[in-house]
Amino acid sequence: SLSGTSVSRDFVEFPSTFEEDWAIHPEVIANYAKHYKTGEPIPANLLKNIIQSRSFNQGFDTLEYVAAALLDMQWHSLPADA
Repeated sequence: SLSGTSVSRDFVEFPSTFEEDWAIHPEVIANYAKHYKTGEPIPANLLKNIIQSRSFNQGFDTLEYVAAALLDMQWHSLPADA
């Protein structure tokens, strides 16, 4: 009853949206990203590296999306008898 098409879209999308938009903020992640034995929070330098890695290769990813969109536009621009 709490998965898939049984719930509203916002409910299903919450976990991924939370992870993408909020969970990486230092004041939020400090509440749950703790060492499993010591309870120490994630070190600041490690968190900084994780945040910086999110934008790695974004130029290529963007170009790939644009190329796919351009190809899609070409396919949809073909006449029906082509």
